[in-house]
Amino acid sequence: MIHDSRVCSVLAQYCFLRDFFMSLLVSYCLCITSLFSAET
Repeated sequence: MIHDSRVCSVLAQYCFLRDFFMSLLVSYCLCITSLFSAET
């Protein structure tokens, strides 16, 4: 029971971090593309 809740919390943390890094990556890519389009 305790083991299950620990696994759940770790999974929740991982999912949160994954979503956070994905949004970070997307905003970074948008920044890069806007910079490149501004240059041309």
